[in-house]
Amino acid sequence: MPLRSLGLRARILAPVAMVALPALALVIYMNVDRRQREVDVVAQNALRLARLAAADQERLIEGSRQLLIAVSQSHDILVGNPEQCHAYLKRLLEQYGKSYTNIGVADPAGVVLCSGVPGPQLSVAGRSYFTLAVSDRTFAVGDYVVSRRTGAHSIGFGYPLIDSTGGVRGVVFSTLSLNDLNKSITSENWPAGMTLTVTDRHRAIVARHPDADRWLGRTLPEDDIARLPTTDDVTTEQEEEGETRLVGFAAVRQPANTGLAVRVSASKSEALLPVNRVMYQGLVALGIVAALIMVGVKAASDRLILRPIGQLVKASHRLEQGDLTARAASSTTVPELSELGKAFDHMAAALEEREAARVRTELERKHLEQQYHQAQKMDAIGRLAGGVAHDFNNILTAVLGYTELLLSDPGVSETHRADISEIKKAAKSAATLTSQLLAFGRQEIVQPTVLDLNLLVQELGAMLGRLIGEDIEIGYGLAPDLDPVKADRGQIEQVLVNIIVNARDAMPNGGKITVETMNLDLDEGYASRNLSVVPGPHVVIAISDTGCGMSADVQEHLFEPFFTTKATGKGSGLGLATVYGIVQQNGGALSVYSEVGHGSTFKIYLPRAERESRAAAEPPIQASASTGSATILVVEDDGSIRELACRVLAGHGYAVLAASNGEDAKGLCERHPGPIHLLLSDIVMPGMSGPAVAQLLKTIRPEMKVLYMSGYTDDAIVRHGVLVHDTPFLQKPFAPARLAEKVIEVLAS
Repeated sequence: MPLRSLGLRARILAPVAMVALPALALVIYMNVDRRQREVDVVAQNALRLARLAAADQERLIEGSRQLLIAVSQSHDILVGNPEQCHAYLKRLLEQYGKSYTNIGVADPAGVVLCSGVPGPQLSVAGRSYFTLAVSDRTFAVGDYVVSRRTGAHSIGFGYPLIDSTGGVRGVVFSTLSLNDLNKSITSENWPAGMTLTVTDRHRAIVARHPDADRWLGRTLPEDDIARLPTTDDVTTEQEEEGETRLVGFAAVRQPANTGLAVRVSASKSEALLPVNRVMYQGLVALGIVAALIMVGVKAASDRLILRPIGQLVKASHRLEQGDLTARAASSTTVPELSELGKAFDHMAAALEEREAARVRTELERKHLEQQYHQAQKMDAIGRLAGGVAHDFNNILTAVLGYTELLLSDPGVSETHRADISEIKKAAKSAATLTSQLLAFGRQEIVQPTVLDLNLLVQELGAMLGRLIGEDIEIGYGLAPDLDPVKADRGQIEQVLVNIIVNARDAMPNGGKITVETMNLDLDEGYASRNLSVVPGPHVVIAISDTGCGMSADVQEHLFEPFFTTKATGKGSGLGLATVYGIVQQNGGALSVYSEVGHGSTFKIYLPRAERESRAAAEPPIQASASTGSATILVVEDDGSIRELACRVLAGHGYAVLAASNGEDAKGLCERHPGPIHLLLSDIVMPGMSGPAVAQLLKTIRPEMKVLYMSGYTDDAIVRHGVLVHDTPFLQKPFAPARLAEKVIEVLAS
């Protein structure tokens, strides 16, 4: 933070604090250096202990090697008498107590000829000490095993018996008890806090102190230490059970190729405890000294500088609260502060006017905030409603498609046909509901054209008269030379019908509805007070009624989906929500004015469009849903819709390839030997969208045509719900006949 942005007291105290910073930095630097030296000492101690432990393991292994050499030269072994061999090895095993779990002799195939532990004949062919002794023809150290005779944790050693020709005629082996090994480690005067781990060539733990019972036999994950050459003794840091430990590593090198390694580790945090304690004590002492100095400087600055300034602040507060007689210049005798106080006298005359302006600005700000929060809420609800409607459209596509297929089946009985027709009728009603939800969420596919709203209102007149009944009068006030607008005709008709039906329901005893149109230029001031309005020329449709009106609470929730004040079963609550979505989707704005008992007025603001000259319409392509011979690739993530589309297209004679995503479709394009004439793809799919799939496949099949299908999309192909010119598109839900017609139309284009 720059010094000029600090308060006066902070500016006075800041230099004092800056003086203390070098001392603080020195204390921290010294302790960081001391911490590193302590880490190095502990790491070197761990390495020294690891080397000592490795030397102990080498002595232990050498003892086992000498034992096996002695056994290999024994007369009882050389004679080859099994009974005599068993007895000799049993006596030898008893002599060494519990250190060894077994001593035995195996033939070149690994079959145990005799051993110190009686039992059924076993094979040691799979033991590493046996295979290494046979292959290397020298003493070998095995890996961690569980003895099959005793069930004890052990590690084996092997020594080959060489005949006169130099061949291996057998292997003398012994298995060392790891429990006994760990007890010998535990009995040593091991430093507190140090952990010893001995592992074999496969990183299995053969010795551990402390907690040998918990760790024995567990395999350590491969790490940087495990990948080191066995000739390296190193120190490093490693995470173990969420704790950083200082590790010393030493390999057991004698005899060669033992595969054993020793790790000695110590907790880094425990090693640094004494250093940290000294550092904290130094920091506390430095903090106390700095605090005492700061307190003294603060007391002096308060008395000499801040107290006169405080008196000046009190005078300004009196002026702010409306006491225009307050004078700051007379409250102090300090010349500099007196000059400063004179500036307050000039504020008294303008205070009242500024306060009034502030109140007006605050009210406008709150009004804009309310509009913003309402727009955010409606947008969130619209996204939710549109998403639900899109997913429901997929379901309805399958329901309507399969009911059409059933109804076209001559084998369906009349009774079942009637039931299926009811299902179809219900599904179409649900499709209407999802269309309203999509319109509210501004996700319905629209095709805007340049419209004359006066002409549209006049053409709707007869239908509106039948809609509202004879007890309600409808009047028109249509402005001459009304500017055109660009919107979807069907959607604008739906807006007018929904608002007029809502007005009719608000006048159960009759009344009057007035429909007016006008040109209006909305300026920047109006747009700044209404977030949804873009300044510029607009066309306005105003619909007024003489009904019961609405309260402020009702108006607050008026455009939310499923909100209704009508009795249960009398309305879906989607009429005005649909109006809101349609107006927003067509770039317009909507306002409502209503008072209880005095009717309501809805005003729709649509941006003015440029007039277009009418071009001769091209004759439509004649398409029939008969049969085809083309190959069509269907890409749809919804299995039921994909199956329906494939079935309908195959029924019309097309060769159909099906894929659930872009990667599968790419594979089909690459493997299919013949041409693929058409890609029929959903737009919104997990992973790769429909346009992305089309773009990918066009690189493989540039001649392939594309037909999209979807319930809604915000993709580049359908920008904000408006179809890009000449983009083939099929709206869900669709009937099988419509799918066949659209396919023929695209193939013929």
